[in-house]
Amino acid sequence: MFFDLIFVVTIGDVTHTLSHTHEGHLDPLQFWKFVLIFIPLWWIWASHTMYANRFDADDRKHRLATLFIMFLLIIISGLIGDRFVASFEVIVVCYAGAKYIIAMMYFMSKQRHKESEELTTAAGWVIVAGATICLAAILFPAPQRYGVFYLGIVFDLVAFLFFCRVRSSSSRCIPNT
Repeated sequence: MFFDLIFVVTIGDVTHTLSHTHEGHLDPLQFWKFVLIFIPLWWIWASHTMYANRFDADDRKHRLATLFIMFLLIIISGLIGDRFVASFEVIVVCYAGAKYIIAMMYFMSKQRHKESEELTTAAGWVIVAGATICLAAILFPAPQRYGVFYLGIVFDLVAFLFFCRVRSSSSRCIPNT
């Protein structure tokens, strides 16, 4: 519950960009800024939630990993707003760090969930690849860095969903509803 509360606070900081209207109208640039900041935060939450729904062990390692992800989100939350562009490198490193932690959690789950070893390995490597693409964004100048960052997120999202879909129904990432 505390993990979700950190996301509520962070999303609250993101929605602050929508609170400044011009003559009662929302500027399209404000909306896109909100969407582009919201997507990485949502994807961290969704990735962690998919892992937790399927493989959560509620042990010390899982709790420490989750706390560290929360710490990284608090840093990101503090940099949203006027300092976003100037702090983009720190935000990218925090995002990639959170995703690497989630990948590590998948890799560690192989030992407990032998029946899902193929799934946990594939999911872990997909997340590592997407986070690495995102992290590479800090090597590029201003306009290209944003494209590389979101390319990493899109890769992670599409590849993760693809790998989850091709696995057998007994070891799917997303539980059947």
